[in-house]
Amino acid sequence: SIYFIFLLVVSFTVLNLLVGVLVNVVAVVTAMEHEVRLVQKFKEELPGMMLLMDEDNNQEISKRDLKSMLFNPEACAALQAVGVDPVGLVDFTDFLFEDEDAVVPIDDLLDLLLQLRGSNAAMVKDLVDMRRLLVMEMHKLEMRLTS
Repeated sequence: SIYFIFLLVVSFTVLNLLVGVLVNVVAVVTAMEHEVRLVQKFKEELPGMMLLMDEDNNQEISKRDLKSMLFNPEACAALQAVGVDPVGLVDFTDFLFEDEDAVVPIDDLLDLLLQLRGSNAAMVKDLVDMRRLLVMEMHKLEMRLTS
């Protein structure tokens, strides 16, 4: 008799564990689907706004084009919806466009903007890229100091 009670309790415990796992899987899939829809909507809306700001119609965005886009409330709302801080992006434009005449293709800029979301976790690749950038900048500084 006690054995059957034990089997009943174990069965319910395992069943509850499986239900918990199933609920967790559904929550993760829902979050991933929401993220995919958000990124898809972003990639549909923002290129149109960028093309409006592209003064020379060459499918590339200059520093001036990006800064003028950041004054557009709809573009800022689209950036905020996907998790990119428009105010922080203003500071980042100086890094992105080292030259005043530099341009970036719209598709590359969209991918870069998606990498700048606050919800992204730092990866080892990001640290390696940062190290590479620091080494390059130190080398440039050293070359300037020696010449």
